[in-house]
Amino acid sequence: MSPIILHFRGEPVSKGRPRFTKDGPTYTPAKTRNWETAAKYIAQMKMGRRKPLAGPIRVDIRMVFAPSRSWPAWKRDYALKGFIAHTKKPDADNVQKAVKDAMNKIVYEDDSQITFGEFTKAFGLSEMVVVRVTELDQAPCQMTSKAVVDAYLKGLGINTGGNDHAAS
Repeated sequence: MSPIILHFRGEPVSKGRPRFTKDGPTYTPAKTRNWETAAKYIAQMKMGRRKPLAGPIRVDIRMVFAPSRSWPAWKRDYALKGFIAHTKKPDADNVQKAVKDAMNKIVYEDDSQITFGEFTKAFGLSEMVVVRVTELDQAPCQMTSKAVVDAYLKGLGINTGGNDHAAS
C-alpha cells in the first residue's frame, strides 16, 4: 500500500502540558487544541471514507520552521541551505505528540501501532509539518494464533514459507 502523506501548513505546535483549574479539572491549552483540531480536519479530508490503518505502521515527521526575521541575511540564507540546525523550542518530541494525537482514530486506530519512524526539524520558507504514514509488512503482536498471523501476512502478500518454529 502506498504511504499516506499529510501536509499541515503553519507553525509546528508542540503538545502543551495539561493545565489545571482551581476546581481541579484539567484542560489542554488553546494553542494546542486549535492546532490539533485543524490537523484532525486535514487528516479526515485526506482519509475520506478510508478506515484507519489497523496494523503496525511507520510515521516519519518533518517539522519546518521559518528562520527568525531578526537574523541577518547571511544567517537566514545559511539556515535555509541547511547549514544551521533548528535547535530551539519547540522540542521535536512535543510536536510529534501533537501530530500523533491529531491522527489517532483517523489515520490509524491508535498511536501504539507506531513501531518505527524518524523525525526532522529544519528551516524552510514556509512553516509546516509533513507526515508520512506507511503500513509495515508485519502482524500486530495481539494476534494469538499462527493461523491468524499467517492469514494476516498472506493478506499483505507475504508468504511465511510455512516454517513451524513453534506450536500454535
